[in-house]
Amino acid sequence: MGVELVTLDQIVERSDFITVHMPLTAETRNMFNKDNIAKMKKGVRLVNCARGGIINEEDLAAAVKEGIVAGAAIDVYTSEPIPENHPLLGLPGVVLTPHLGASTVEAQIGVSIDVADGIAAALKGEPVLTAVNMAPVSPQVMNVIKPYFDLAERLGCMAGALADGAVRTVEAEYSGEITGVNTQLLTTAVVKGMLNPILETNVNYVNAPSLAKERGITVREVKTEKTADFSNLITVTVTAEKKSVVLQGALFGTEGRIVAIDGYRVDVDPHKHILLCPHINRPGVIGKVGTIMGNANINISGMQVGQTDQEGTNIMVLTVDDAIPANVISEVTALDGIFDARLINFDQV
Repeated sequence: MGVELVTLDQIVERSDFITVHMPLTAETRNMFNKDNIAKMKKGVRLVNCARGGIINEEDLAAAVKEGIVAGAAIDVYTSEPIPENHPLLGLPGVVLTPHLGASTVEAQIGVSIDVADGIAAALKGEPVLTAVNMAPVSPQVMNVIKPYFDLAERLGCMAGALADGAVRTVEAEYSGEITGVNTQLLTTAVVKGMLNPILETNVNYVNAPSLAKERGITVREVKTEKTADFSNLITVTVTAEKKSVVLQGALFGTEGRIVAIDGYRVDVDPHKHILLCPHINRPGVIGKVGTIMGNANINISGMQVGQTDQEGTNIMVLTVDDAIPANVISEVTALDGIFDARLINFDQV
């Protein structure tokens, strides 16, 4: 980016303009004082819009009078409002404004729009970029990760539904071009999707990490630049007391798809309700499940069948338009040749 990292002494000695952007701490108080101001170029200009006390105001006033500092612009002070006898008042080349520099008409309009956008996002269950108790996300990063939010939540929801027992760890692995940006908020989306169906508390992007921590769930994030089959891939691994579940998802255009379940290639639309049924690989089993769904007036909008690592066993993935009642799930589970039936209800995401 053409930025050179230098020491404070180098900044002082080489700069024509010095602008201050940092908090006031024990280390930064009087950072610019008579000693290092004396080392500055004659004609240097200083700007402090950070905190009063970082530039020593009396030393700055003396440097302006001596001609070392040609100009200064200050809107923060050690004492606010500044007293009538403040040493910088009335000095030529010094611009002083109250600590209200952002309170322009344009700034207030911008803040109002940001607040409205934040409220709208919160009401839709989306992350609020300006939330004070959440890590900030730049608009540039948001443009990259926003298409993945829904997919990340649904991967978390499905992984949690397939895990047996209390969840111990959640790992979100990102592969491909998406690794070039901060994906922390996507990992939060995975956790949110996993916790929402099992907690009475409303889980959101702010409280999801703390709720996971309270329950002893370890959350990890991994990045790998290369992925074999997809330009970008999200892999979610949920480890519970009895087993681990590994799901993978990718975007096809702007549409999220689940592309692998425990290593088995699928192409599943996660926007409705999904029924997973491991079963014996023999004629008639799939038809019986379809008959039960039809008798219950449940429409099957998509179906895939793939082999598992157990010889003679397949897994059936049904995408259905409506939630499946518990009695229908029990009827499917009771079929000869069906080992299990797991319903993933994405309405809870």
